[in-house]
Amino acid sequence: MIQPQAATTLTPTAGGHLGLSAETLSDIIGKLDWSFDAKAGTVAVSRKPLQVDGTRVKINSFMFGIPILKVHADDEAARRFFFDTGAAVSYWQNERIESHAQAGVYQDYFPGFGSFETQTFRVPFRLETVGDDDAVVTPLRTGTLPKALAGIVKGIKCEGIIGNEVLLNRTFGYFRRRRLIVLGSHGLD
Repeated sequence: MIQPQAATTLTPTAGGHLGLSAETLSDIIGKLDWSFDAKAGTVAVSRKPLQVDGTRVKINSFMFGIPILKVHADDEAARRFFFDTGAAVSYWQNERIESHAQAGVYQDYFPGFGSFETQTFRVPFRLETVGDDDAVVTPLRTGTLPKALAGIVKGIKCEGIIGNEVLLNRTFGYFRRRRLIVLGSHGLD
């Protein structure tokens, strides 16, 4: 059992280790506050509100339990993007992606679809923040999805996926019940 306020090592397959379905795990995660230190590999969990210093990013809504954020890609107007912590790269379905510096070919996998490759580019994204918090502007390694997957993303009125690269080497908080993600300082050496 996870004790409130306990710190433990992060494991990417926690749901499988706990014997829970993804939906059940999402429900449990949503009822707790989570504070992560990606560099140290620790997490604090609490039923009480946790504090993480940093930039507050509003969760616009949820689809299938996945947060949807408002994101400006390449200085365009804000669009809806899934925030998928399981995605190592981001995805943006826009022909302007090719105007950015190439970042190599990436092989990805999507359950039920299989493996696919995508050419990636370094695309600047700005996540919409809460109040007067400074915008989070970061170039992310970004590819395009195969047509079948892109159709699913577009069908639920999203322009793409923000992957977990935005979380690397930093502290961050996930507060689903408050519809908030807090991106803390980078922990780079």
